Amino acid sequence: KNSITIMIITAILISVSYVHTVIWDKHAFNIVPLKVKQLLNLSTSSNLIEMADICNDRLMPACAEKAYIQALKKEPHNQEILAALGTLQDKMSKKNLALATYGLYFTNGGTDSDIAYHYAKVLDQFHRVDDAKKYYEYSLNAKPHIFQVTISKNYVTFLMKHNFLRQAKAFILKVRKQGENAPYFMDDELVEIKKRLVVASR
Repeated sequence: KNSITIMIITAILISVSYVHTVIWDKHAFNIVPLKVKQLLNLSTSSNLIEMADICNDRLMPACAEKAYIQALKKEPHNQEILAALGTLQDKMSKKNLALATYGLYFTNGGTDSDIAYHYAKVLDQFHRVDDAKKYYEYSLNAKPHIFQVTISKNYVTFLMKHNFLRQAKAFILKVRKQGENAPYFMDDELVEIKKRLVVASR
């Protein structure tokens, strides 16, 4: 009976070890002390950020989000954590949470222009048009000598959506003038804008 019990226990341990390794892969060893500290509420913010990085590497967003939230409780004004958490929540389509987290990031002095761009898109989804416009422009103005193609296109689309037609037209012409590689930037959109301006002037 003892030998059977030992065999069963051994088999269980091997199975658990295998599953653990499959889940965590190259992080299988490092994750153990981090999980233990998290379970015992002994983690430092650095421990939790390391855990979140591992969770992200293993494509486990819920795990990463939990770690970031716990880290944020220890350092509520940490811009790095706020940026990472907001970006993750945005990717997880938790737009209401991303909206709040991005807001905290900038309230606490965050300045990253890429975060500003993503914040602008979320703000637009919540119909906060003036705020969205502000952060679109902040993102664009942060790198005035770089042609940010995706942000520029989405900015024009945003302006057209909310009937800032003259501003959209001026922006397209400005991009064309400044960029040697953009002589036909958003040509179809410019044609549409001109038509809409004509209709609006009647």
